Amino acid sequence: MISIEQVNKELEARLDKAKKLQNQYKGLSEIETKLRKGNTRFTLHTLTFEGYAYREDMGGRLNEDFGIDGLDSVIQTLLLAEIAKRKQEIEQYFSTVEKELGIE
Repeated sequence: MISIEQVNKELEARLDKAKKLQNQYKGLSEIETKLRKGNTRFTLHTLTFEGYAYREDMGGRLNEDFGIDGLDSVIQTLLLAEIAKRKQEIEQYFSTVEKELGIE
């Protein structure tokens, strides 16, 4: 038989995870709402990948230096997609726990 202490530890761990995910979900929802309202500007200070580094302090800004128009809307679209994906993962977690606990 599993000890009472082990059961309590497992329940506490699940509750802690649930609280963190709930807070994350709320934060993602707030960011999503603000992004959807528009007028969002993003600043890229550094761009790095294998063999290349661009830093804003070297002069200029990425979208001005390279003539990339619409960078803000591209980043906004990608960020909204990732927020939706993460929120869906959190919803799935709670759905699974809901079934495990027999809550409907």
